[in-house]
Amino acid sequence: MTLYGRLEGVDKADSRFCHAGIEWTGETGAGQIMRSTEDTRCLHSPNDTVIEHAYQKTFVLDAEGIYRYQLTLHLNNGEKVRSNKVDIRVLSNG
Repeated sequence: MTLYGRLEGVDKADSRFCHAGIEWTGETGAGQIMRSTEDTRCLHSPNDTVIEHAYQKTFVLDAEGIYRYQLTLHLNNGEKVRSNKVDIRVLSNG
């Protein structure tokens, strides 16, 4: 399964979003939480601003159930921007 996120409405010069940290969080109905993170890292000139507008993460879900996922961006000034939550229902193959 691949989840996609898209950032819209951000000015291309808004340095708070420059290489934001990315966190995908998943929850199961049983309360188990899965987390995948990528830390922020700028590898360009401090005078440049580079903002990602598309995000994707591939997961393997082998157990039946409902999984709830959310994308969180960790901005350079410490703020967080969270996506809406998405429910994924995994059914049995048998």
